[in-house]
Amino acid sequence: MKKKAGLLTGLSLSVLMLAACADTTEDAGADEENGNDAEETADEGDADDDASDAAGSDEEAELRVWIMETGSPEEAEDYFERVTERFNEDHPNVSVDVQFIPWLSAHQTLITSIAGGSAPDISELGTTWNPEFAAMGALADMDEIVADWGMEDGWVEALEEVATYDETLYGVPWYAGVRQLVYNTEILEEAGVDVPQTYDDLWEAGEAILANTDAYPYPAVGISQHFVLPKIWHFGGELAVQEQNDDGETVWVSQVNESEAVEAVEFYTDMYKEGFVPDGALNWSVLDTRQAFAQEDLAMTIDLPPGINAMINENPDIEDKIGVAPLPGNESNASFVGGSNLALFEQSQNKELAAEYLRLLVSDEFITEWADFTGFFPGTLEGLEDPMFSEDETLSIFADGLVEGRSYPASPSWGRFEGENLFVAPIQEIMQGSKSAQEAMDDVAERMNNAFSTE
Repeated sequence: MKKKAGLLTGLSLSVLMLAACADTTEDAGADEENGNDAEETADEGDADDDASDAAGSDEEAELRVWIMETGSPEEAEDYFERVTERFNEDHPNVSVDVQFIPWLSAHQTLITSIAGGSAPDISELGTTWNPEFAAMGALADMDEIVADWGMEDGWVEALEEVATYDETLYGVPWYAGVRQLVYNTEILEEAGVDVPQTYDDLWEAGEAILANTDAYPYPAVGISQHFVLPKIWHFGGELAVQEQNDDGETVWVSQVNESEAVEAVEFYTDMYKEGFVPDGALNWSVLDTRQAFAQEDLAMTIDLPPGINAMINENPDIEDKIGVAPLPGNESNASFVGGSNLALFEQSQNKELAAEYLRLLVSDEFITEWADFTGFFPGTLEGLEDPMFSEDETLSIFADGLVEGRSYPASPSWGRFEGENLFVAPIQEIMQGSKSAQEAMDDVAERMNNAFSTE
């Protein structure tokens, strides 16, 4: 292939946050990641009412709150000091110990604390961890708590789904992220193509970009499950579905080797084989795609708002060339919704107080500020209606994507799939031609079903 040489000899992009829904494969150590009717969503006044009910309490207690580290620790500490000051207006004798823990060690830290009987009262959880900890019996039932708040229908639906296990809510959405199509307007104009809306459009645009520009068209890379897995939805397939087994138990069953899913994977890997990215992209992660896009070696990519900021920081000259659009799609164009939930732990000796502190964190008074601080979006529908998101030309595209987006199956095994990079090697094997898409996805389905059978 022609195209620019010397890509990605070093990674210097600044990445803002790591949200664990997100995948530790592509973003490890650095970065990160919805429902409709808001009529019944509790407003800020509800929080005030709740607080008034408890005003004057002289109960003495200590709450332990674990939050994932951010890229701006001083600002995070200031934020939680203000939340706690607000909480102490009604509970002056309750001390709140907020600890910031690293994303990369957080899962094991939580496991260890639960085993030792020292789990925090509240913790931030990556969304894919929520079902796992719920299945362990570590999390408190939040159905009645949320009903008392009047927020049964107030959450980003995709995040609420992964907080629900056996039809019980074990966490509440806090902040959310979703990827959309990010493109270089000058490169698309040079190629003479419009922003693709379907996968036929994407293929045609890719061929035109290859023929008429010096850029690669699209990040069909080897290491990013969030780029390839949503395409299974787009082609009409599913990752896994729940069915009843012979014993009448509801179990997850993999669907990744069904025809629609295999077609989606073939399309994705064919883009690699066709040269939509350089050969080295077999081992590219999302960080590599950001650098390639920032250097204008890549015409399109898929990313979150913090990723766009990172690319602009890398090359400010591209700021006025960046366009954002919904993902291309066929049957759908749903994007993966990730983020963080907040959960109460069953070991907490102060669940009522902890629930009141958690209510403050998801109130309009504080949730939008945290989302803005982290570069993501509120996990509540009311928060998404804030003009900061709904009236911004670019952010509104992401906000709409959150409402229409989907989560991965709420299986206790899903976090392990990501930790083991279950989807990486099979995609690379297809790209290299050592296995067909059907063969590779048959292998993945078998491993998924083996894991599901132990739940």
